[in-house]
Order: sequence, then structure tokens, then C-alpha cells
Amino acid sequence: MPTLHEKIRAVRHMCGFSQSKVAELAHLNLKTYQRIEWGASALTENILEALAAAFNCTTDDIRNFDLEANQFGSDPRRLPEAERFEQENAALKSENDYLKHLLKTTLGDAPDLSGMLGGGAEILET
Repeated sequence: MPTLHEKIRAVRHMCGFSQSKVAELAHLNLKTYQRIEWGASALTENILEALAAAFNCTTDDIRNFDLEANQFGSDPRRLPEAERFEQENAALKSENDYLKHLLKTTLGDAPDLSGMLGGGAEILET
């Protein structure tokens, strides 16, 4: 069974980061981070959280990293932040639908103004 330090190293490689970049992002001394990857330094929960933030994932993503597949979870195409983006997108879509509803109830069946939005209106010469 792979150790946590092996998983941390694999996540770093997957992210394309150097050891110094991870140390900088996690606010760790480079030697401290190197010892963590080598398994020569104790790994606290606070340090693991800092590493997860540097990798833009969760501590569980690191703990459950699949070394053989070199991926988080079961979907190789899924990035750690994809679920958050999907939730934000759903919230924005819901808000957009609500605003459309308010406009329709306020203005009724107003003419389509989409051509005028963003400077698309033309000036007619007489």
C-alpha cells in the first residue's frame, strides 16, 4: 500500500509543480517539504491542509490518490475544482433564470433587445 509521502510526490508530479513551487505555495521551507516527500519528516494535518491548498484539492484527494491510475477519484478527466465550478454554474444559471422571469413579468413581451446589447445597434443615415 502506497504511503502518504509517495502520494504527495505523485500529486505534485501530476500537477506539474517543482518541489520549490509546492513549498512556496504551501508556505513551507523547501527542506521541510523535501523531507515530507522522502518520508523523513512528520506530516501534521495542518501541513497536509496546506499541501492540499497548494495542489487545489482536498486532503482526502491526497489520501485517496490512485498511484496506478495517477488520478484523483475514479474519473481521470475530473479536476479537483470541477465540482465547485459545477455548483457555481448551477447557481448562476438559476439566478439568470430568475432575472429573466423578473424582466418578463416587469416588461411583458418586450421586443428582443439582444442586437442592441454590446454595441450591436446600427446607425441609420437619412
